[in-house]
Amino acid sequence: MEVLRKNKFIEENKLQEKITKILKELDFQNTSKIINASEKIRYLILNASLSNEFIEEIMKEFKNLESEFVAVRSSATSEDSSDAAWAGQLESYLNTTEKNLLDNVKKCWASLFTPRAIIYRKEKDLNETQISVAVVVQKMIESECSGIAFSVHPVTQDRNQVIIEAGFGLGEAIVSGQITPDEYIVEKNSRKMINKKVVMQERGLYRDYNGGNEWKQISKVNGEKQVLSEAEIIELTELILRIEYHYGFPCDIEWAKEKGKFYIVQSRPITTLVNSNKDSFLEKKWTKIWTTEYSLFSVWLFGREYSEDCKNELGFGFEDIIFLVEGDLATVYRDNEKQKEFVQFLAEKSLMDPNFKERCLNIYYDLNRRLNEYIQLPEKTAIISENLEEFIKLHRKFIAYFLVPLWSPNGFDKFDVSEETKKSIYQEYETARKLTEHTYPEIEKFLQRIFLYISKKESITEKYLRALLPEELIEYSKTGKLPEENVLKERYDYCVLLSNLNENKIVLGKEGKEIIEKISAIDTKGISEIKGSIANKGKVIGNVRKIFMEKEMHTFNPEEILVTTMTRPEWLPIMKKAAGFITDAGGILSHAAIVSRELNKPCIIGTGTATQILKDGDLVELDANNGIVKILKSS
Repeated sequence: MEVLRKNKFIEENKLQEKITKILKELDFQNTSKIINASEKIRYLILNASLSNEFIEEIMKEFKNLESEFVAVRSSATSEDSSDAAWAGQLESYLNTTEKNLLDNVKKCWASLFTPRAIIYRKEKDLNETQISVAVVVQKMIESECSGIAFSVHPVTQDRNQVIIEAGFGLGEAIVSGQITPDEYIVEKNSRKMINKKVVMQERGLYRDYNGGNEWKQISKVNGEKQVLSEAEIIELTELILRIEYHYGFPCDIEWAKEKGKFYIVQSRPITTLVNSNKDSFLEKKWTKIWTTEYSLFSVWLFGREYSEDCKNELGFGFEDIIFLVEGDLATVYRDNEKQKEFVQFLAEKSLMDPNFKERCLNIYYDLNRRLNEYIQLPEKTAIISENLEEFIKLHRKFIAYFLVPLWSPNGFDKFDVSEETKKSIYQEYETARKLTEHTYPEIEKFLQRIFLYISKKESITEKYLRALLPEELIEYSKTGKLPEENVLKERYDYCVLLSNLNENKIVLGKEGKEIIEKISAIDTKGISEIKGSIANKGKVIGNVRKIFMEKEMHTFNPEEILVTTMTRPEWLPIMKKAAGFITDAGGILSHAAIVSRELNKPCIIGTGTATQILKDGDLVELDANNGIVKILKSS
């Protein structure tokens, strides 16, 4: 049902001046005066009249719900923000009938001025902030059981734990603290139950068929039962993680179950978590890995894949990784020490565990085949929600197995294994890498087709659709609803994605730019040479040309030295013209390394800083015999 605003009601009844006067004269040190002020304001609101326009709109929408019982819930304009949850401060009225609907709407508005809400505003320094109350009227389900869930453990602050509280009947009994619920703790990564506390429940809050709620006794046999079964706990956990994934932050969730089906009735940020890891997060030694053409849609998935999915599929994932999206370009920063650990982990598993290699290659080829089948679908078919959800599952799983052949050989030299074994596995991985080198570029082109299709259909700027998140595209496929264009534009222009093992978080504007400035600062003064890894030997002198996007390729001249973060298959025409290649990222099975050997051109990879230090036109000596780039003359 449509949300109704208190402000209009206050204006129509000319109450604002009276309320302001009462609050201005308030002595917050005197509890009795706070109670007295509260009673005066709530009396004004409860005895004011609703306009015919309000009554007609409320009753019309109530009829559309086709439900005898509804929930009348309040939400302040500053409520449920990251630092002010208003938990329990405002009123909600469950199992409301048509008879008391209008009175309960006014009671919700009046609850902004209960003594506890007045004090809460003072504590949160919101007294000078214009706060209004929306009243949301929802169809009421008849809860068999219900409860609260947190996508991060609110006490231990363990971000790899989901905690669920469950009680029989309505969740109001738990929220109000009138019963002790069951408690289940589930590990996110494994989806395993790691702790369970089942509590005897003697009573529950249920619907009174005359309207409202009533307490009912629960028999000893039923009260001793576990409220949710093991399968239901895992099903609810999956829902909780989808919600956290959708919003990109830890969530405090209220849920209910009726006839075996779960309903989510509220979700808001967890406001009690200590943001103690932000500074240490930024103090890590970050390395710029690549900058290339990727949509935020893909980057969002990469964030989950490099961390959570690699952890789940392979047993090792990045604890933290940062992405910058600026228009059509995306840049990734990661902790170089963790990258080395990851490479060593994959190399050891590949060399020492034949079953690991075989399993990974089999899954890798299968996922690659299925992804390539999907991106051949017509746009109209591809964005059917079931197809989209399957695509996202394939995309998320693919990166883990893509990294096995890509990164493993970089760590082979650290292990005492026969050269014959190393060579054999290397050749298998090189074959796999070549077979799939076009997969990600083709996926990105496919996404561009999807964005163009939606752009034409919905009359929205195509490039801004690159900033859609996966869950938003799925939502569009189901409902036809897209985020506002200005929201997408802000993300597209400049946004930072902070990703760790448990969550993705988007940071916009000034805060995002400050993060990138802090982690990417590099002093280039006095640098005369850059070191990297040898991909193919040789030595050449030439002028630098930096390329990041396919549309820049026309600027490349024959015999220039290509400098980039990493190359892509569609860049082959300019790679044939280049004198040699220098990249920030990559291993011996990266695209640039493979092509340099095929074309027999000198190539240095993994410099980390070449694109930040070198400028277009610089004269350099690319000495790939020794892995050194010497700056002979700055442009």
